[in-house]
Amino acid sequence: MTIEEIRKAQSEGGKKGGASRSEAKLAAVRENGKLGGRPRPTPRRTQPIRSAKWPNCSGSSQSQAR
Repeated sequence: MTIEEIRKAQSEGGKKGGASRSEAKLAAVRENGKLGGRPRPTPRRTQPIRSAKWPNCSGSSQSQAR
């Protein structure tokens, strides 16, 4: 048996195991659903973070012209 054949067999076995629906899995899904399910992805920041300690620092290495 070659490495590719072994990997393919293991992959198919993992797919079958992950797709199974046991009573334990169904109970876990129900519990997670009660908590609100998966969290929504957090939005990315569009503005640079400004520190209270350094209010004039924009986080870039370039100095600002005054």
